[in-house]
Amino acid sequence: MQPASGARWIAENPASRYPGWHIHALISLFAGARWPKLVGEWLDAQGDPEALKVFVNTVLGEVWDERDQKKVDLSKLENRVESWVDAHGERIEVPDGVGVLTAGVDVQGSWVEVLIRGYGAKWESWDILHQRIPGDPERMTVWAALDGLLVRTYRHASGAKMPVLATLVDAGYKPEVVYDFTGPRESRNVWASLGDKGQEGARPSRAQADRMPRKCRSSPSGPSR
Repeated sequence: MQPASGARWIAENPASRYPGWHIHALISLFAGARWPKLVGEWLDAQGDPEALKVFVNTVLGEVWDERDQKKVDLSKLENRVESWVDAHGERIEVPDGVGVLTAGVDVQGSWVEVLIRGYGAKWESWDILHQRIPGDPERMTVWAALDGLLVRTYRHASGAKMPVLATLVDAGYKPEVVYDFTGPRESRNVWASLGDKGQEGARPSRAQADRMPRKCRSSPSGPSR
């Protein structure tokens, strides 16, 4: 290519058996690739990662690299950390605003994991305790350690002692072991549960609920018997 302007192709890899070119839309003569239109598309894509990715791929003809995107400033997140301590500098387990504590438990092959959350007005929530208890779920010592976290109270900023009002234990793994733990504790609102990714946030129908084992029934409005 040697037009009158003197422009020419310069091979960056002359040893290659097959020539290749990187051509983007900026040199296109089609009306749909006029510069004012492309500039508008570029400006419209700012702040929208998906639209920006399409522009980079289809207009600039370049590979999209997630690493090029703006990184999260960890210091800003760190600066939002709240210290829950009283006037004497003693640690407060439950901050102001929390009115209810609940717990969720996940069972894995070599540990049991519990998350206790506090809920307040307008469903604002706080992580109160997140702990992994190592050990084979078949061992009663693992469940004893979990029960210790569920029966104890947690100190509120007001000085009140708050109990865990309800607990759901995932029975998708080792269900019989989970039932053995939750059955005697149903009076404390400790229930076995089964999750369904396809029904996230949806309440089971009456027919679905009737097919579930009694110890496994749960819904957004609470466990049913």
